[in-house]
Amino acid sequence: MNIKKKAISTFIILVIAIAAFGMAGYLGFTRTRIGSFDTFRDKYNMYEWSGFYVYFSGTISKAVFPKTDYMGFNVQSGASAEHGINVTVKCGDMIVFEKENITDGTYFFPVYGRAVITIKTEGHQGSFYTIKTPQLPKGAGNMYLYGEEHGNAKIMEGEFELWDSYYHNDGMRDLFLEIPYFTAQYLNVWMQSDNDDILYEVYDDIDGTQVHTEAFLELFKNIKNSCPETVFHGIDVGHQHATTGGRYLEYLRENGYDESSYEYVTTVENMDQGRYYQRTGDSVYRENMMAQNFIIEYEKVFGKDIMGIFGYAHTIPDGMECYTGKVPCMANRLNDFYGGTVSCTSLVDLKYDNEPLSTETIVLNGKEYTASYFGAVDISSLLPDYSTREVWRIEDAYEDLKDVPTIANVLPYTNYPLAVQTGQVFKIVYTMKDGTVFTEYHRSDGNTWNGMDVTQQILVKT
Repeated sequence: MNIKKKAISTFIILVIAIAAFGMAGYLGFTRTRIGSFDTFRDKYNMYEWSGFYVYFSGTISKAVFPKTDYMGFNVQSGASAEHGINVTVKCGDMIVFEKENITDGTYFFPVYGRAVITIKTEGHQGSFYTIKTPQLPKGAGNMYLYGEEHGNAKIMEGEFELWDSYYHNDGMRDLFLEIPYFTAQYLNVWMQSDNDDILYEVYDDIDGTQVHTEAFLELFKNIKNSCPETVFHGIDVGHQHATTGGRYLEYLRENGYDESSYEYVTTVENMDQGRYYQRTGDSVYRENMMAQNFIIEYEKVFGKDIMGIFGYAHTIPDGMECYTGKVPCMANRLNDFYGGTVSCTSLVDLKYDNEPLSTETIVLNGKEYTASYFGAVDISSLLPDYSTREVWRIEDAYEDLKDVPTIANVLPYTNYPLAVQTGQVFKIVYTMKDGTVFTEYHRSDGNTWNGMDVTQQILVKT
């Protein structure tokens, strides 16, 4: 009996020890060192970490719990240092910051709770430290971000008019775009050339995407002709890494940029972002990288006013990442980071004529209304079981139906084939692939979902 009790006690102690070790690891109290350390010392608690050394070669990893939604990381190198350090920061399974061969500089990036920092180097001399409560930038210029529906000719015409005005009337020169870093840089080379060869290379590389339209070519040609000092800034992950990315790397090599140059290193990092996104489809990762890349790119022109063009879902001031809703969208993050200097405007309504195709009379709750028909939209690519969505605007019905009960079914304004305003009522008819047809009635009360303006289904008698 005593032997059994002793065995049970030993087992319980072992379990507690294992649990304590695991919790210590989660809280960041376990310390992993691999490699050679020379007079390495560090200061560490749950919220920050710093390391000082004459020489450090190998790998070290620790966890911190930032007190804000942003964290800073600083690296300093001695005068005789020959190597930088590679830094990776992960929150859960998501990489929120990754950069190779850092020698000097401070970087800021979004974080989500516990952050695991891994540092690797082949022999760095100097120090590093995290910034647990970063002082967010002051003195940033005004950032005018515009949300678009990709590839729409009317919207892109409006974008050029806006940029032309900012360029000539306000002296702006920096245009931020939802394209990779290397694509923007390659287009900057094109801006200085006497032909359109590079533009057409980029255009061919985006074949199969929403922006592969004549309107894309028209926008950039207009910018080159009317706003020749424009500088493009790309902040997306490295789409077209194997094509445009490869061409830009070749351009760098042919023009004397070595593999340690900022342009070369940043291009490779951007290409790696694209490969990761292509492999995983991780939309949260992409949204995070867009915010991080924007911050890094804006540091080059800090204090200047800039304009930006992005997909609408990235430009909602209080919006969340549109596919999962797990993290703030890019503009939401930027608005927090730059202290309210970010202005967001949707251009989606520019695509609409707002003139109905026809009208008819319908009866709702025993009263007749005029219903303006705005056509059918093919939604099969978004909803495989569906074929079309038809929309009618029920004229002058809101006051009569504003108190009708709603149910938990919403539709974003951007899904309508017309500009939606608060205080309207709509009839929506869906046709399924199997021929089934069903009808919904929606009301626009000014509600939002995941930061997007939405209508909500109402219960009416027909």
